[in-house]
Amino acid sequence: MPVKGNILVCSICDREQAQINFVNCEYCGSELGAPNVNIVSTEIELDALQQRYDAAIDYASKNGVENTLTNFHEFFTKNVNAIINLKLPVLKAWVVNNDAYKNYHRAVEDGNRLIATLKDDQRRTVIDSVFHGSYGRDIVYAALTLNEKGLISYGECSIIINEDAIKLRASTLEENSFSFIKAHNLNLEKLTIPAGFRSNWENKIKLAVAKLYQKIRNDDKNEFCRFVLFSDGNRETDDFIEVHIYKEITSLAIKQIYIPKPKGTKDKLFVKAIEQRCLGKVSIT
Repeated sequence: MPVKGNILVCSICDREQAQINFVNCEYCGSELGAPNVNIVSTEIELDALQQRYDAAIDYASKNGVENTLTNFHEFFTKNVNAIINLKLPVLKAWVVNNDAYKNYHRAVEDGNRLIATLKDDQRRTVIDSVFHGSYGRDIVYAALTLNEKGLISYGECSIIINEDAIKLRASTLEENSFSFIKAHNLNLEKLTIPAGFRSNWENKIKLAVAKLYQKIRNDDKNEFCRFVLFSDGNRETDDFIEVHIYKEITSLAIKQIYIPKPKGTKDKLFVKAIEQRCLGKVSIT
């Protein structure tokens, strides 16, 4: 880990960096790792998250649900994955055309998608900048899930990502970034993200417990899954833990794909092509 305390240190030349958000060493030019991960791995962030986690454990103990919270902890650790939801044509372009899956901004620049409406384009640009600054143009978004269900409001196809492909470049945010900005009243005059609401990949369980501890009352595994990710097709009511992944994702990172049964001829051809490129990884639901 290149972060020591609250300072970013080059693992090659061991020089301290002037800023935590540097991507390359200012002395030797070596890569410093994913900036989103470095930022949430500072002592300030880790201590704040630990305090929230400890408070959740204390609450569970005082309210007689300590064993239930332990069961949630175990179930989460065993089953958690990052999931991305896409529409079928977008998924086909990703895996069949051998395109990398990129952030919205990069996809627009490459001509792989149309620019969003003015309001949505402004919103996406502002949100990326508030959380990540200039490297926000390289952050790919996903969500945590404990089963095969994802954010169907973003697309009917659910894609599970291999942990090994992202664990060194993924961070998590307690909720949807737009909702977080509204909840914490962040604006141009208040750009500081409150500490303790983000984590690196290793500490995602602590973030999940800190968010959900008051909801966890019994050992219903289906409820565990719904608490971590809820989506009924309406983005306004989606509730999830957001995953921020630095840089694009290739199809090699795909662990499993879940696609609804195709109806039309075109969709059937798309699914067949995807199955041929991702042998043994496609499930029709």
